[in-house]
Amino acid sequence: MSKLNKEELIAAVESGAVSKVKHPTEDLYIYNYTREAVRESEKPWESETLRKCRGIITDSDLNIVARPFEKFFNLEEFANLPEDIIPPGTFAMPYTITEKYDGSLGIMYWTKEGPALATRSTFTSEQAIRGTKILHDKYSQVVKNLPRDKTFLFEIIYPENKIVVDYGDLEDLILIGVIDTETGEEDDLNKYPEFLQPCEYVGDWRTVREHYNDLSKCKEGFVVKFANGFRIKIKFPHYFQSHYLMSKLSRKNILNILSKGKDEAAKEIAKWRETLSEAEYDKELLAFFDKLVADQYERFDWYVKKVGKLTRYPEEFPNMATWAANVLKHGRLAPAIFAYCRLTNPNETNPRDERIFDKAIWKLVMADAKED
Repeated sequence: MSKLNKEELIAAVESGAVSKVKHPTEDLYIYNYTREAVRESEKPWESETLRKCRGIITDSDLNIVARPFEKFFNLEEFANLPEDIIPPGTFAMPYTITEKYDGSLGIMYWTKEGPALATRSTFTSEQAIRGTKILHDKYSQVVKNLPRDKTFLFEIIYPENKIVVDYGDLEDLILIGVIDTETGEEDDLNKYPEFLQPCEYVGDWRTVREHYNDLSKCKEGFVVKFANGFRIKIKFPHYFQSHYLMSKLSRKNILNILSKGKDEAAKEIAKWRETLSEAEYDKELLAFFDKLVADQYERFDWYVKKVGKLTRYPEEFPNMATWAANVLKHGRLAPAIFAYCRLTNPNETNPRDERIFDKAIWKLVMADAKED
């Protein structure tokens, strides 16, 4: 069986350039390059091992049991790539242009219980679990006859997994690749008509240009695949803008804005709303943003009330030490309770500063949000 380079892989995992995750029950491991690898290295993609670690699955002896696509790049990234990454003569070869779906990569692998899907860095993500369910619900008869020496790759699409592009009620697996697990050679997708497949644009770049304006607001972009298997991603400007906004509208970023205090947060929120209102097609993002802000303020108020109820002390406890011991029983609520009492204790000599209490509460809200 084909193997990964053991020494390079161990070094990459130890340095944090590659994550390694074990399957819950099987002798399987999934490897994926990390963002740190990209940020901290001047030329991360010179390593072939790193390029292969895009959800590749091995056993404990590093035998490859599922081989996804190697890392491939956006058109804008080519200026900074090592020359030897692009095989000589690639751009003179015939090519195909297919639609790029905006879902999660699903990598099919086999277990004692049958086939399952992993995503790039884990066997147990929400998308992997949902994708596996779709595989068995819709394609149980199909997968029985699939060759086990091939790795089947899908885009996992379902409404709750919307990233930027809205596919409506579509819940399915889009077959985007079939790779010989041993050799890395790609198989013809037309051999597997039972699965949905991306739209292919036959012809040349004029075909893309003719549809560019119509497609750019409802698609992610295209993948150009050359005859030697080399790929390029071309994403529409609208997708880049919307994806940037969606990444900024993460719960963590919203919480960080709100935790700055009401006046500062109000300025930031107004700035974001203005940005989101500029594009007609981003009304949905604006509604999402407003709801997210409202939800977090509601959590903040809930914690304020809860903490207030737990702060009554000298009447109920014989001394401060007993009261403090009781507060500590409340775990992560304790810092907020102490901060609240510092503000309300009439014997407090420090100037009143509600930011102390606010910061303690926002930490609680952030911790709570992580568990959603």
